[in-house]
Amino acid sequence: ADLSPALRDSPRFNIDGKLYGVAWVWGVTSFAYNTDKVSPAPASIETLWDPRFAGRIGWRDDAVESVALAAIATGQDMNHPADLDKVREKLRALKPQIKTYWSSEDEWNKHFTAGDYDIAVYWSGSAARSKKAFNLPVAFVIPKEGAIGWIDGLSIAKDAPNAAAAHAFIDFMVSPEFYVRWDTD
Repeated sequence: ADLSPALRDSPRFNIDGKLYGVAWVWGVTSFAYNTDKVSPAPASIETLWDPRFAGRIGWRDDAVESVALAAIATGQDMNHPADLDKVREKLRALKPQIKTYWSSEDEWNKHFTAGDYDIAVYWSGSAARSKKAFNLPVAFVIPKEGAIGWIDGLSIAKDAPNAAAAHAFIDFMVSPEFYVRWDTD
């Protein structure tokens, strides 16, 4: 009852009248930058390929996300890129830009704090937490070409050995007591 109806009733989780999952979090994947080092504020995804930032880009270690971002950068539908050769070439052109790969919010914050990159692929909510919780000079960009919108959900496997515990866990994860505290910590 506490969930947003748009998320709770999403067709991604309700199929043919059956509930297959519960929406948990949603957001945008694009990139964030160090406001102390990057000026003016980037407006294009092409900033990730700008030679000024060679060796100063952080990239998430995720193949699907990489293809989606390169599809956006080449003007293609990120969900159905028509020219994968073009996507591959765009990603190859990115290689000299990348300083490091990251795979978790914690890693992103540590690399950013260490000065490993000035610009890095990131998630909208995580960028807000990095700024608020750690006082990092971070700004999130939704480029003019677009970004990746996503929604995460929680589900229980059909033959889960302890479905009652799984239900309790999901209830906890979407409860105001946990969710609001998690988002503000």
